[in-house]
Amino acid sequence: MEAPQQPHTVSRRNKKVVPVLHEREPRAKLHGYDFWREVLKSPKYVMAPMVDASELAYRLLGRRYGVDLAYTPMMFSKTVAVSDKHFLKEFQTTADDAPLLAQFCGTDPEAMVAAAKKVEKYCEAVDLNLGCPQNCARGGGYGAFLMDKPDVVASIVSALHQSLSVPVTCKMRIKPTLEETIEFAQMLERNGAAVIAVHGRTRDQKGKFPCPARWDFIREIKRNINVPLIANGSIRDKADADQCMRETGADAVMSAWALLENPAVFNEVNLDEDIYLKLRLAREYALITEQYPTPRKWADSHYYQLLQDTFQRFPEEARRFECRKPDDNVLDFIEYLEKRWRNPDAQIQAPFALPKSNKPIVDPMATIHERRERQRDAKEVDEYAGGFNFESDIPVEQTA
Repeated sequence: MEAPQQPHTVSRRNKKVVPVLHEREPRAKLHGYDFWREVLKSPKYVMAPMVDASELAYRLLGRRYGVDLAYTPMMFSKTVAVSDKHFLKEFQTTADDAPLLAQFCGTDPEAMVAAAKKVEKYCEAVDLNLGCPQNCARGGGYGAFLMDKPDVVASIVSALHQSLSVPVTCKMRIKPTLEETIEFAQMLERNGAAVIAVHGRTRDQKGKFPCPARWDFIREIKRNINVPLIANGSIRDKADADQCMRETGADAVMSAWALLENPAVFNEVNLDEDIYLKLRLAREYALITEQYPTPRKWADSHYYQLLQDTFQRFPEEARRFECRKPDDNVLDFIEYLEKRWRNPDAQIQAPFALPKSNKPIVDPMATIHERRERQRDAKEVDEYAGGFNFESDIPVEQTA
């Protein structure tokens, strides 16, 4: 049943988010290619799980422009299992937000099942994160570092497979050798994984500009498993995605960075050639967040990506945007920015005032990249330890 969705039932000022949950129609639990074709509808282009960035509003925007399947941001099974507040903050979905895979990390089979039980009615499958390479994952022993304990992974996948009414899927990274990687993927399949996504880099090869992904590893994994495979890594545009599927035989391709920079990347839309298209996408995203309120810090990272060229051309507008008040209208601001582009020398009335400050104007995107690693680790370590720190600052790619 759809939860209340009135955009103004919650004040922007108190920054609360309206819980939005849509229960899926009951269906028989399918596996492998039956699940892939009948439930997921044979997707080709996939939005990766991205911490604080593949939230409901951005997933809905991506689905308008070629995304066939999307993941939630990685959620911590330990905290979701014990906190309904955390669950409703981290997980939202609607009837239009399908098919959807809900991703969790963790090391305890019981906590993983308890958390997954909360979402199984609202998604098409539950995904186990075996790909997060960050220092917080190293300290917690989850994500890509859980791959060092195949027996624990097997117990988690098996417990999810046996306990849930929906399939379990897994997202992993490659290991140092092809033989180890194939053996690990086959272990996931034996224990119940209905779909396997493979990031073609090891856990040490991380960041926005790492080495090229090993598509040759992905091709061999595909040849040695019998469930659908999603390829991940070195996908900058739709041409890369199509080439990856041809070269690896993968059933679908997943992207994170490219979709953060361009939510229409799978629609062969080149945003570099049209500043007004970037503004249009920012406007579309703003309209979606009006319907489904989104934490400001999550939304702002998407605005900064889409408005980066505008803020470089008109740097004072970056400060105006950053310092806006909670009730200032982003849609009015985007309309104002378009007028500035069309008449750069004209005196145009801004929708809200430019704050007086002696602080130098900084590039918001540079700030995001500089703070990315520190803030991700601080937030995730806090949540994994059992705290509920919802004040994360900068959404980042999970690279899981």
